Amino acid sequence: MLLTNDRSYWTVSAKPDSVDAAFRLHEQRTIAGELKWGVGASASTIHKRGAALLLSGSYLLNWRDYSRLSDGTYGRFRYVLVSVN
Repeated sequence: MLLTNDRSYWTVSAKPDSVDAAFRLHEQRTIAGELKWGVGASASTIHKRGAALLLSGSYLLNWRDYSRLSDGTYGRFRYVLVSVN
């Protein structure tokens, strides 16, 4: 489960070829298989977390509204819940 008020987690990135593209968690994305850093990732970015993650299943990410504290940039809270067998 991930709960956040940072909309960059649930929205599609404007830069689809970013070094962290494999790890994006945007709305309606299905994550599966091997997740690893892009070729342009710096040594400081991947330091102590350079190994790829291998997912044995596939997971559709459906974000849901949790609460709204204000109409400001960070006033909306949403969560994604993924069941892993």
